[in-house]
Amino acid sequence: MSDWATPLRLLYQPWFFFIWGACWGSFLNVVMYRYPLGISVVNPPSACPNCKAPIAFYDNIPALSWLILRGKCRRCKASFSPMYAVNEALFGLIFAGAVWLHADRWPLGLSLGTGLLAVIPAAVLWIRVKRAPWYLNATALGCGAFYASQVVF
Repeated sequence: MSDWATPLRLLYQPWFFFIWGACWGSFLNVVMYRYPLGISVVNPPSACPNCKAPIAFYDNIPALSWLILRGKCRRCKASFSPMYAVNEALFGLIFAGAVWLHADRWPLGLSLGTGLLAVIPAAVLWIRVKRAPWYLNATALGCGAFYASQVVF
């Protein structure tokens, strides 16, 4: 085995895909919260809804930060919904599970995981506000089409 393959093999582990999915889950939480309000999903940075203090990068670790801070703002101690941590962990499990399901054909696992990560918040937004961002719809449709073309044919 060549020298470059060993470090890359570390990336192909369930914990890596769980972390990757949880990070995207954190972003998708922001999308599901801000999109109906008409607020940009990238700017301003995350802040406490109560005291408006910016959330530091070390307090923005998916699922883990909520547990460490006991679901409260570091500054004003206002409570954050446990659904943020639950969603992040759930997205991590979904992505890791999809990749694990197709461990023998990793493009299928990545497309299934990515498609699920897009379709879930898109469905939530369609139910809540009867619309969803184009990038969620396009990702879900594109990944779904690729996955279906590989599984069916």
